[in-house]
Amino acid sequence: MAFKGFKPFKQRASTNIAYKAIPVPGMTTMYLLSLGYTTVNDALTDEDEKKLDEQLESQTLILETVRDIMEKEKVEYKEANNLLFGIKVKTIQTDEGAEVVASDESSEFAMFKYMGRERYKALLKAMAKKNKDRALVESVATGMIARRALYPVIVSKSAREGADTLIVEPLAFPMAKGDKAQFGDVVVTLSANAECDATTLKLTDEISTRIKHNTVGFALDSNGVVIAGYDGWSLELTKSELPNAPIDVAQEIYEFYMSERGMKTDGDAGALDEEMDLGKSNPLLTDSETVENESVSTTVNSTGKSSTTESQTPDSTPKTLEVSLSG
Repeated sequence: MAFKGFKPFKQRASTNIAYKAIPVPGMTTMYLLSLGYTTVNDALTDEDEKKLDEQLESQTLILETVRDIMEKEKVEYKEANNLLFGIKVKTIQTDEGAEVVASDESSEFAMFKYMGRERYKALLKAMAKKNKDRALVESVATGMIARRALYPVIVSKSAREGADTLIVEPLAFPMAKGDKAQFGDVVVTLSANAECDATTLKLTDEISTRIKHNTVGFALDSNGVVIAGYDGWSLELTKSELPNAPIDVAQEIYEFYMSERGMKTDGDAGALDEEMDLGKSNPLLTDSETVENESVSTTVNSTGKSSTTESQTPDSTPKTLEVSLSG
């Protein structure tokens, strides 16, 4: 039986575009579409999947040991984790209140004691392999940029309600008459072309609400779907154009991918990397820190992806944009 107007697969529109902002030191900020999950297109190659399994081995060994400690010592997760890493705390009463002091027990010795010889050796091997294998990080970063990179439009001067123009930071890509951009819940349509480096967007209609200074918006395709992906991005560009200091950009993108996949990459186990000198990128970045890096400009064919976290629109109109990371 057919019901008039019934659309069982109608998509529910999202009011906002979720994204992950990743600083590219000395150049710009990269925005990656966040869906909250990975798609079929995000799947790793068989070779990369094998490398990921190897890199996750260290976390698996740690969790197995924490579980064993919980069962043997009859303690909760946090205390079992502290025991594994040699963190035994005591409270000292001072004039200003209680002060928690950690013991100086070696984390390596504590892990050896609780993990045993063979499991500890396996952990060292897994951590060394994780630290050595850069190929997986670069491959994942390349794929995420090629599929998830957004085209930002950043407001440089607050626009009042009723305005028919937007003052923005110089565009890193050209936009054509009829193109759209979304700023939070507000979608605007251009009434005239805007070339690369343009700072003024002329709109077909007056905006319905005030758009504040520094608001980040994103280019949409003709169907109103957020444009995501730099099809021209390659592994060679990841290696040559993404700096690794003061933050490792490829590593940041890899960790974003892992979070989309529902896998935690930091936290308690992160301390293990520092303790054992097996490496983790420094996430800190100050405005004064820059890295010399040539800008990259490439022409890309971008396929539209839905801004909703429930579904994607595979039939959205492809669009070609030229984007530069410098800015």
